[in-house]
Amino acid sequence: MGRYYDGDIEGKFWFAIQSSDDGEFFGAEPQETDYIPYYLSKENFEKTKGIEICRKALDFKIKNKDYNWYDLHFEWEDCLEKWHKTHNFKNNNYLPYKSFPEWLKETYNIGDGDVDTLSREDFIPEWNGGMYDIHEWIARMYLGEKMQSFFDKNPNTDELFYQAEL
Repeated sequence: MGRYYDGDIEGKFWFAIQSSDDGEFFGAEPQETDYIPYYLSKENFEKTKGIEICRKALDFKIKNKDYNWYDLHFEWEDCLEKWHKTHNFKNNNYLPYKSFPEWLKETYNIGDGDVDTLSREDFIPEWNGGMYDIHEWIARMYLGEKMQSFFDKNPNTDELFYQAEL
């Protein structure tokens, strides 16, 4: 179950987090209906400064140290991957892996380890979002990074095409 995108870039939209039209944040233009075919020019992608905006939205400071939710999320995913490789799933007695908030508390002493209480407002008082908003920005930046990677790997190409499942 889920919504996918494919073409010059491929992936899966984050369930219950990411909209099918999230590519428009980076300047992609819908081409049709049903599946949404998107066209993105390199020039438009660069004009939006989407990666820069995402990175800034995901930056925070705690105890005079700078962090970025995107970097922390993928560091946690690396830990999960290692965890999955070392645990036997045929045995029902395996220990559950640590959630992102639990991992943040244990690894960086960020938050209290509870997903319901972890929010960026703990670190940026004027912000009123929560983990959903953080994950929405992480998902958006992940899509933007794929777009950036496509243009980097294809320097003679000024266009990117993909279609998003509705």
